[in-house]
Amino acid sequence: MKRFPPQFSNSKTLSLVLLALSLSIPGVLIAQSASDTNTAPPSPPYLNRTPDHSLWSVTVQGSPTEESSNSDTNSSSSGGAGDQKSAGLVQSRIMKSGNTIYEQNVDDQGKVHQIWHLNSIRVEKIPDASPIIGPDSGGSDIYSVDFQSADFAGLDWLSSDTYVGKISYQGHDALVFKKDLNPYPADQWNAYEVALKVAQSNNEIRRQKGLPLVPIQELKAAKVVPATAIIDLKTRLPLLVTIGGQKRFYQYAALNGSITLPADVAAAVVDYQKRLKMLGP
Repeated sequence: MKRFPPQFSNSKTLSLVLLALSLSIPGVLIAQSASDTNTAPPSPPYLNRTPDHSLWSVTVQGSPTEESSNSDTNSSSSGGAGDQKSAGLVQSRIMKSGNTIYEQNVDDQGKVHQIWHLNSIRVEKIPDASPIIGPDSGGSDIYSVDFQSADFAGLDWLSSDTYVGKISYQGHDALVFKKDLNPYPADQWNAYEVALKVAQSNNEIRRQKGLPLVPIQELKAAKVVPATAIIDLKTRLPLLVTIGGQKRFYQYAALNGSITLPADVAAAVVDYQKRLKMLGP
């Protein structure tokens, strides 16, 4: 299992907590009780932020644009590493200490991508590379988070209009929300829309000239995919989210320690702040 780097104080305790979280994450969604017939929405907020000193993990299986091969309410799996890798398993582990948030994202090839969010500053680092620093951003699609206003990706649609009822999920009373979502990253979708408009415009010119039209291949499921969010009734934090063929499992713990920036990241932040001051207000 991938562990946090040694720059975190009380790292032994944190590693043990992370190990417990990793081992407790289910590979599939087990059968749940039927939804309440009373679908009157509860009082907001429908989604909370995590406490100031928190540790959580998000395990992702599959892709939103894939068709799910399992039922969302009654599935089984051997849980082997091969099964997980074929499902495109990705895991994010996030630490939050006040205004400092650290992400450790591990892809299905074992590559680690680290991101630090420091107020409005974002620092990214991959192995054997210098830190990349700039303004913080995110939240424009179902994959990224704007940590200045939220802690979870792709859940800004929860509302009384998308609420459908209550269930019991793995011992938790939970709220259920459903909506159709755009499954593509913002940059990919924007590029697709531009290319689509150009192709349509060219075909209109060809039509006016009496020329044969060029077939336009639209993205599969280009419009929307169904999404379901299961939110803990008490904490108002997500327990499970499905978007198309993707499942996201969430686990939480308290953060017993503080976040210390690695030397190269801290130096990059200081240099970036100096350059911002030189540019003026």
